[in-house]
Amino acid sequence: MYRHFGDEVMMHLEFLRADGALTCSGLQVVRYTDEQRLNAIIQFHRDHGVHIANPHVYTLEEGGKLEVDPRQLAMKRRLDPAGLLNPGKMRSWEEEAVA
Repeated sequence: MYRHFGDEVMMHLEFLRADGALTCSGLQVVRYTDEQRLNAIIQFHRDHGVHIANPHVYTLEEGGKLEVDPRQLAMKRRLDPAGLLNPGKMRSWEEEAVA
């Protein structure tokens, strides 16, 4: 990716412990120019099997999850049955409420 984008897309890496094991997590830091270029960068990553989230959208599905994990939806049903927390943040929650 670096050879393709140069310093337009930089990687931020963090090392942390998860369940006692050392792991690495990272995220892309994109030099924003306009929405069209941002979407092209995101699509290029996804086309090459690299997960990249879009923090410039409102719903979880659009941001990077693309689909909400059924376990996450089940947890929301259990902990927020009236849908009062972060309304409109999960399209799948809204679609379920309409059905």
